[in-house]
Amino acid sequence: MSPETPSKRPLYHAQMQHFNVIDTSRLYSLHCHLRFRNIGIRYVAAGVETYTLGGMSYEVGPGRYLVGNHFAEGRVDIESKTPVWGICIDLDPRLLAQVVASHLRPDTAHPDLSLATAYQSADHPVLLRHAGETALGRQLQGLGAQAKTRPLGHQQVTDEFFWQMATLLVQETGEVLQQLKDIKTLKRPTKIELYRKVTLGKLYLDEHFSESFHVAKAAKSAGMAEYHFFRLFKAVYHISPYQYVLKKRIDLAKTCLQQGHSSLSEIALHTGFADVFSFSKAFKKYTGAPPSQFDPFSS
Repeated sequence: MSPETPSKRPLYHAQMQHFNVIDTSRLYSLHCHLRFRNIGIRYVAAGVETYTLGGMSYEVGPGRYLVGNHFAEGRVDIESKTPVWGICIDLDPRLLAQVVASHLRPDTAHPDLSLATAYQSADHPVLLRHAGETALGRQLQGLGAQAKTRPLGHQQVTDEFFWQMATLLVQETGEVLQQLKDIKTLKRPTKIELYRKVTLGKLYLDEHFSESFHVAKAAKSAGMAEYHFFRLFKAVYHISPYQYVLKKRIDLAKTCLQQGHSSLSEIALHTGFADVFSFSKAFKKYTGAPPSQFDPFSS
């Protein structure tokens, strides 16, 4: 993040790759211009950081993260009575290019670094994600929990760490590029804007799937008409919003059953079902067996 603030400490600068950086922050107030140094990841473990990039606002609350490249420019604002904990990771474009090229051309020892241009273009979308939904996000959750109890600077952050983060990022953005292709519009800026909106709706579903389902609420969070959101969501994710929510509820129910600490009634309410009957019916339809006969070792 630029400029640096007194309460933000650079924790590691790789010797060979001068732009690989991981910073941690614990802030109450910050209002400053922002330009991503390279390929940037911003994760918030507690509190809210508000980013305004390209005229668009992104609220990065607890458990969310933001990804942008060096074309993402604007400002970041923090104002809180309690500490806002954050982690910033910047990846050298040369490192990302090597990872992309190796994924696209694993058959060569000297991959073509120009294959990574799509990740570093001005029209690549800024991504806002719920950390629990991606492998990259879950890695950030672990770092965030660790940063609160033990400063990240006390661990050895090696080049291998940055390779791992770059690999997870490439895997995630590879899916994004494919999803962008599924939006049928000729104009690239329109495609990017529609994708930004539908991901905001998905973010709402990711964070509220165990509550009463109303597609209108997700559509509102996306700034779209209900049917337009429904149609675009299905085109991008190849599943309807309701089926997406149902899958997440059943997956959570499986986890609860595997842990074995709750009754079926408690699991039904915890996962957003009105009662045991509706939960059992949906669970059997989705898995082929009622929850009372669920075998955790078969999943």
